[in-house]
Amino acid sequence: MAQTLPESILERAVERYEKAIASLEAAAEDLSVEHVLDVLIARDAVQVAMSDKTQHYSGRPIKAVKELDNRLKEQAKYINRVTKLAEWQAVFNPPEKEWWWLLDPITPKPWRDRYDWLWRFFSLVFLTASLSLLIDISTRFLSGGPDTAGVFAIIIPSVLTLLAGGGALTKTGQEGIEHILTSLQLKKDLWDEIVGLASFLLCLVLIAFYCLMPWFAEQYINLGDLAYCEQNSAKVTLVQSNNCVPQLARAENQYNRAIKLDPDNAKAHYKLGKIYQELQDFDNAVVQYKMAAKSNITEAYDALTSLYLARQDYGNADRWLRKAVSPMNYYKKKYTISNEQYQMLQSLSRAYLEQKKYSEAITWLTLGLKATENDPEKQYNMLNLLGWVRLKQNRPEAIEFLERATKLDQEKAAAHCLLAQALEQQQDTKRAKLEWEQCVEHASQDNPDEDRWSGLARQRLKVLGNKP
Repeated sequence: MAQTLPESILERAVERYEKAIASLEAAAEDLSVEHVLDVLIARDAVQVAMSDKTQHYSGRPIKAVKELDNRLKEQAKYINRVTKLAEWQAVFNPPEKEWWWLLDPITPKPWRDRYDWLWRFFSLVFLTASLSLLIDISTRFLSGGPDTAGVFAIIIPSVLTLLAGGGALTKTGQEGIEHILTSLQLKKDLWDEIVGLASFLLCLVLIAFYCLMPWFAEQYINLGDLAYCEQNSAKVTLVQSNNCVPQLARAENQYNRAIKLDPDNAKAHYKLGKIYQELQDFDNAVVQYKMAAKSNITEAYDALTSLYLARQDYGNADRWLRKAVSPMNYYKKKYTISNEQYQMLQSLSRAYLEQKKYSEAITWLTLGLKATENDPEKQYNMLNLLGWVRLKQNRPEAIEFLERATKLDQEKAAAHCLLAQALEQQQDTKRAKLEWEQCVEHASQDNPDEDRWSGLARQRLKVLGNKP
């Protein structure tokens, strides 16, 4: 059966503790180290008496201990003025539960400490955003397989983010950050603010890096141009002059990397489309050209028109050519189109002529006539086709267009051959004979149309009684 601790033993320890505190309180300005040590040692004796769990004691002395402890805490600031408790801790080596040896003066917390939770919250937000940015950046750089430039580009942001993230989100990392801040002799009550600002700066660095992605994309485009032997810089021109051999696979890879970094880079999409077109991969070429066309790149419109013409998809060719030549600008005084657009317009008009879609052909030829008014050779071809379409429609205007064409170039057979047919259509056989003769004289066997019309001209001249 457990023994009962004599009240006098615990009470004597409490009484001693009370007298020591009273003496400390009364000392005021004359407080000494001896007063402090007396109190702390007396508190040790109280703790020893209370620690024996095999004994029983009443609650009255425990209540007294609680009140005396509160009085001791109130004297903390005076105690620390007299002596540094940290020095005595090294002598007595007390455990952490003996708080009186670790007593610090009660000082009010700075007002900013009330917002430490907010700083920690923002630190978590900024670190989460940084990790998200890092994942996105790394994915874009490494999606086409690791390369030297890409690896070096993401090393620094990756290391910074992983260090910051690990420091804030893991116990080991937190201890590491505390060690660094302690080494820098920074006040502990500023640690949350410092970590929050560091997280914010890291996020800013990654945002800036993210904003540089289009610049990195341009560097990959330049590398693709080198592989493709594109003459768009002095360096590339030098390579081209040294019998550069296009490396299509390498160029394709570089342009794809550029697109990963900057999906809206129309130049990269257009150049990649050219690679696919050269590789006869028309479906992927169309996809890339359409992506480039979203940024209103005229070259992409031209390329799409050319592809669809080659595949005899005249409906889509018509749609993209309209975007390329902007028919809405037809009424401008100086309305022009490029040589490539002119060739495509001519091909599309000829296709419509053969398909008997005369109104569509007239629309394009009228536009072409306006756009080429300063080029006699192109004007000739536009007038020639216009006259041919009107001939097919059995319209007398065919004669006007074809006569204008013959005035531009008397040595070409096409307009003479068609004009002869238009004149016969309108029962003007006398003038028709003259044009049939010009048709035979200037026709070329290398031109299928002229060769066929030359044969027709000979037949008509026989019928009209004038053999060539």
